[in-house]
Amino acid sequence: MKPIQIVFFLAFFFLYACNTNTQEEPITDTPIEDTPVQEEPIEKSITFKSTSSSSTGDREINRIVISKSGKYLGWATYKIAQIVKLEGGEPISSLKGHSGTVQSIDISPDDKYVATGGYDGTLRLWELETGKLVKTLAKKQEYVESVAFSPDGKFLASGGMNKKIKIWNLETLKMEKEFFGHDEWVTSIAYSPDGSMLASYAPQEKIKIWDTATGKMKTEIFGTSKLPEGAGEAISFHPSGGYLIGIATDNQIKIWDVHSGKVNDTFQAETGVTSVSCSPDGKYIVAGQTDSNVTLWDIANGKMQTLGRHDKGQTCTWINSVDYSTDGEYIVSGGCDTFAKIWELQE
Repeated sequence: MKPIQIVFFLAFFFLYACNTNTQEEPITDTPIEDTPVQEEPIEKSITFKSTSSSSTGDREINRIVISKSGKYLGWATYKIAQIVKLEGGEPISSLKGHSGTVQSIDISPDDKYVATGGYDGTLRLWELETGKLVKTLAKKQEYVESVAFSPDGKFLASGGMNKKIKIWNLETLKMEKEFFGHDEWVTSIAYSPDGSMLASYAPQEKIKIWDTATGKMKTEIFGTSKLPEGAGEAISFHPSGGYLIGIATDNQIKIWDVHSGKVNDTFQAETGVTSVSCSPDGKYIVAGQTDSNVTLWDIANGKMQTLGRHDKGQTCTWINSVDYSTDGEYIVSGGCDTFAKIWELQE
């Protein structure tokens, strides 16, 4: 595969923006407990290289996401969300309308819609291709920290400072359900691959697993008190649907059984972990860290390699957000240095 040679210049983007309890099979034959960091290549066939980057100017990237089709890349920053083509970087739409920081973004499975949530208290639905606002689903709410489309594209979930998870019906464009149970604001939510469960994360609280059909809580994940604040995608379902990957205290990444809530594996990083995403084959975890590094972890043996790093931002050094493409060929990262980076699998 030929590397993509792309460089998006700041001026270009500036001009553009302005104009129960079932048993699951274990992930590994020998679960890893508190695996120490081993800085070495995972294997020869899993090498990623940064092949492109683009800057938002002087604003950090809060969330970054690859569409399920692998065609589009989106990110959220101050007042604006941007959609570009993943390969080639052609700008598609600039979503303008928020009056404050856009904290969350997701792209619908059919590439028709983009959802954004922000610190202006609004949840907005947009047309991906045109950038046209379809509807402001929530107005004058408290901060909207996280949004996620259901795998079938029929629903949109949102979480935020009001400590609730809201489920929106995309056919009627009305709120259909509310999940209650958190005592702190909800900063990260994730659907299971089949859409039957929704996981929610709140700093300094337990992670909760919900039944999306009934709205009832299925599982609480213990041992995660005093979770890091300000984390991006703090949780990610394993493709099997039976495990949840998430960040924990003491610079750890953990894998939990979603039915029992028990820890299956633990990986120990040297610095804080802010965001995670699992590869589509379930073999690797990509993580963003507080020292500007993007790291890749082998679930089977606990080995870690550093893909590379972002420059230090003006206000912090964090990688705020990472995502894995559904074909496993790309990883994207965004952080305080205002850059979105694409990492391409090298054969």
